Amino acid sequence: IPGHSRRETMGMTESLVDGLLYIRGQGLILTLLIGSSLFSIFGRSYITLLPVVAKDVLQVGASGLGFISAAPGLGTIIGSLGLAALGRVSVDKRFLVAVLLACAGALFLFGVSERFAPAFAMLVVVGGLSTVFDTLLHTLIQLNVADAYRGRVFGVYGLTAAGMREFGGMQAGFLAEWTSAPFALEAGAVIVAVTGLFFLAPRLRRLGES
Repeated sequence: IPGHSRRETMGMTESLVDGLLYIRGQGLILTLLIGSSLFSIFGRSYITLLPVVAKDVLQVGASGLGFISAAPGLGTIIGSLGLAALGRVSVDKRFLVAVLLACAGALFLFGVSERFAPAFAMLVVVGGLSTVFDTLLHTLIQLNVADAYRGRVFGVYGLTAAGMREFGGMQAGFLAEWTSAPFALEAGAVIVAVTGLFFLAPRLRRLGES
């Protein structure tokens, strides 16, 4: 009878702690997960503010809200089809950062838009670039995680990609209440850009050289 490995006999808590320790010791994976968290908190929080933007800024009513709510979804379809059309391509860390910065720029332009058409267009761009960023980040993690830790690492990734978005909505709502919805959107875009320029870019470059 084959013996059981230590990993197979771990309890749930021990397995979770072991996975977190693994992530902490993997510089690239830790960097990508932190980047994913920051993007979810500050780069996806615009979703919470769409009703306020539709009513107070664009003044388009319920139908307009429906259109701008669907715009990121349209961008997701376009981004997914674009990636599929490219086929098998190498994952460049610099391209990951460039996509993040472009997404921040589109989000900032959405924040300053006062007309429906440019706001809709920028949300399509945000949706498309978000999809490309998520796909590149997901692929980088897949290529660098050990098989024994894959499930636990992607459990944490799911938390950073989806769970943190709700905290982003909370902070965006508070900031919009204290200032305005456009300012909250612009501030989020700036933080996303800072994340790309001063956190992801230097750390990914340093990890690539090591």
